Amino acid sequence: MAEEPKDKKPLGQSIRDLINPALDDERRVAIQAKHLDKIFDRLADQLPLILERDFTSFFNHVSNASRNNPDVKNPIIIDALTTMGDPQSGESSYSPIKRLQLPIVTTFTTFSAEDIRNLPGYIKLHEAARKMDVALNLANITAEDAKNGMPPILTINTMKSYDDGALENSMFYPNLPPPPVKFDRDTPPGNFSL
Repeated sequence: MAEEPKDKKPLGQSIRDLINPALDDERRVAIQAKHLDKIFDRLADQLPLILERDFTSFFNHVSNASRNNPDVKNPIIIDALTTMGDPQSGESSYSPIKRLQLPIVTTFTTFSAEDIRNLPGYIKLHEAARKMDVALNLANITAEDAKNGMPPILTINTMKSYDDGALENSMFYPNLPPPPVKFDRDTPPGNFSL
C-alpha cells in the first residue's frame, strides 16, 4: 500500500492549484470566445432548417385537416399553440417561439454583450435571422447574467420581426451592414429595391 506524503494538500487546494492558472491564462477569453463563435456559426447555418421543418410540417397538417372544412383551421391552430406537445420541454404542440439551450457552460466565462455582438458567427446568425425576419433574444450569457446559474438560451421568436427584436434587445443586436442589393435584368435602371 502506498504511503501518503506528509505534506499532502487538501483536495480543494489541489483542484484550485490546477484550475486557477488556466483561468488566469491570457488566452482564456479568446479560447472561450472562439468556442462560442463556433456555436453561433453552426446555428446560423441551421436556423432556416430548424424553423422551416417545423413550420412546413405544421402548415401541411393544418391544410390537410381544414381542406374540406375551413372553419376548423383556426381551432386547430389554437389547440396546437395551447396543448402541451412535449412534457419534458413544456412546449406546445407547435410553437412559433423556439428556445435553444446553447452548449456552453458560463460559470467561468466573462462575456459582455459587446464581446458577443462582434463575433463573426453571431453576426452571421443575425444576418440569417434578418433574412428570415425573425427576432432573436439571447439570455443568461453575459458575466452578470451567468451568476443566476441558468443555462444560456437563444430564443428565436417568429411572432416578432427582426426589427421588433432589435428594439427589445438592442444590446445584443449587432450593427449589420445593409442587406445585399438584388439586381434584376428586367428592372429599369435606377428602380432596383434596396
